[in-house]
Amino acid sequence: MFNYIITIHNKQDLLPRVLEGVALCCSKQSKIIPVLDGCTDHSEEIVDEFIATSGLNVEKVITPDVYELHAINAGMACVTEGFIMTIQDDVVMQEPELEQKISALCDEVGPTIGVISPRHGTNVRRVPFLRQLRNSGLVPLIDEYERVTRPEEAPVMGERVDYGHVSYRMVAGGSPMIFPERVWKSIGRMDESMAPLMWFDHEYNLRSLQAGYRNAVFPLSFESEIDWGTMRQKTKSDAWISMVRGWTLSNRRYVWKKHGRFIDSYLQEQGKPTWAWM
Repeated sequence: MFNYIITIHNKQDLLPRVLEGVALCCSKQSKIIPVLDGCTDHSEEIVDEFIATSGLNVEKVITPDVYELHAINAGMACVTEGFIMTIQDDVVMQEPELEQKISALCDEVGPTIGVISPRHGTNVRRVPFLRQLRNSGLVPLIDEYERVTRPEEAPVMGERVDYGHVSYRMVAGGSPMIFPERVWKSIGRMDESMAPLMWFDHEYNLRSLQAGYRNAVFPLSFESEIDWGTMRQKTKSDAWISMVRGWTLSNRRYVWKKHGRFIDSYLQEQGKPTWAWM
């Protein structure tokens, strides 16, 4: 059983395709959970029509413009069993055998499989020392390196992982993300201290690692364009954008403060440097 949590904010033009893509993947035993996050357009009407015509198990959730992290948690509150897959409203799935492929992957890898990303993954460590001094003084931040992506991902930011192959990284991130039942039951929901946005998926993946799981990139077929993205700061003032950047910096500090000791010890066990100068 899969639970597809779709976080939606004012995407009425693309939403029918997003819902059709999820329906393509969804079996009769699974559930679709559209979370209407502060929508002021016709998104709810589109979801209601989908509920009436799809013949699938759909549970609609409405939240008051709380952004992705809280919206995901609102969807997770509706789940009692099975896989969880989180999907933003700018992703159109194109994988009719998704459930079979993920189930087969978990059977092959075994109970150590953690968070699964069909999109990309990265390792993390403390930000390089000189950049730390420029950006945050003596306060360490989390940083990404050794990124891998699915074959079509653009812009290309790292090595590509072919379809049917698995690449393990500390963080399997982005949207979509898939959480096997044992993982989310073991580590719970997203850390709402990181609201409203950015880097919360890194924190969740690090909790998965600490619980003894291995996070993985396993490419699947979907369509997602940069121009479709729901970054709400596109329509906001420079002051608001500056505030978002501040939230991002704060969250990177928060993740390091919470998990930095584990990150260092994990990298040392893997024989990797814990930080760099540049």
